[in-house]
Amino acid sequence: MQTLGLVSNSLASSEGGLERSEAALVERLNDGLEGRGSRFPLKFPQPLEQSFHIFNAEQALSAVRASCVILLFLLLGTGIIDSLTMSEIAGSLWKVRIPTIGLCLAMLLLSYTPGFVAYQHWMIFSYLCVSAFAYLNLAYLGSGSYSYLYSAMLGLGSFFLLIMSRSLFRWGVLCGATLIVFANIFWITYQSINMELLVVNNGILTCCLAMSLFANYLYEIENRKNYLHLQKARLARFERKELEESNDRFRFLVSLDSVTGVANKSSMDRGFKLEWDRAARRKNYLSMLVVTVDQLDAYRQCYGMIDADNCLKKVASELKRFARRPGDIAARYGDDLFYVVLADTGVENATLVAENMLENIRSLQLPNDFSKIEPY
Repeated sequence: MQTLGLVSNSLASSEGGLERSEAALVERLNDGLEGRGSRFPLKFPQPLEQSFHIFNAEQALSAVRASCVILLFLLLGTGIIDSLTMSEIAGSLWKVRIPTIGLCLAMLLLSYTPGFVAYQHWMIFSYLCVSAFAYLNLAYLGSGSYSYLYSAMLGLGSFFLLIMSRSLFRWGVLCGATLIVFANIFWITYQSINMELLVVNNGILTCCLAMSLFANYLYEIENRKNYLHLQKARLARFERKELEESNDRFRFLVSLDSVTGVANKSSMDRGFKLEWDRAARRKNYLSMLVVTVDQLDAYRQCYGMIDADNCLKKVASELKRFARRPGDIAARYGDDLFYVVLADTGVENATLVAENMLENIRSLQLPNDFSKIEPY
């Protein structure tokens, strides 16, 4: 029955709706953060933490792609400079540089695949290790000031990539610690550099990593605040949607007759007025059938209240079968009185419908021993 505005959408399918467990976590976390000032956790309870990882990776996706493009140009640019200034070892330098370029290009292409955000941190970690190996080898193969340049670029490149990738703070710590250990093993084992140069290189690398970690820490704090604010907004929409659907269900329930399940008197009045106005605007037919259950009081006295109600339910069920189109209404208007409104239906068709209704109700063969007219 279209005029009643039945709402059948479930809460689970509401757009942007939160799971109840997740909504409760957002609410509890927000209450716990009130009054803490600048203190903010670097880890949410599950499943919010996992959801935040995806949110953070999606937010940083464009920056990761931009950093890949910049690093590609940087690697190609330094390769051209090597060819011009160190032509005798340029070939060896290119052999070291090519795997790094290949991995950078692969990361750029993979960033357009649907599941990239799930393993984005591992890709950045792998690229940092490979690029560190490449820069250290370039410094080892280079000569003079170029050797120092590539050693310094290890720190600058790591600083640039960690900031641009907007990695989570703990991932930045893991990357930084790995780079420092990896670089020192290479410097001591393969390059055998003196203590003074080792201290200088470590100082440059540590300063670059410390600045990138501080930037990542500030970014993560701000991004977690934005994420929590977004979840709170989603929670508000979820609660508003739940309230609206509850109100719709309540309005639907109060518009039905409690015994028969068809529209009640007030719903009939509203629906009939709407259909009357629409028929008047469109200059269409509108028919209304008046259906009465004869001698219902005597039937109730003979069979009892429950059997009388069951009789009304079966009659109403047959009436509803003929009021299925948009604009049709089947309603109980009184104790033994039903109305059936048929939109876009003329006199001849309405008469045919009425005859079919009577035939269907007769076919139910509801026993009525009290009647002096028919046994049903």
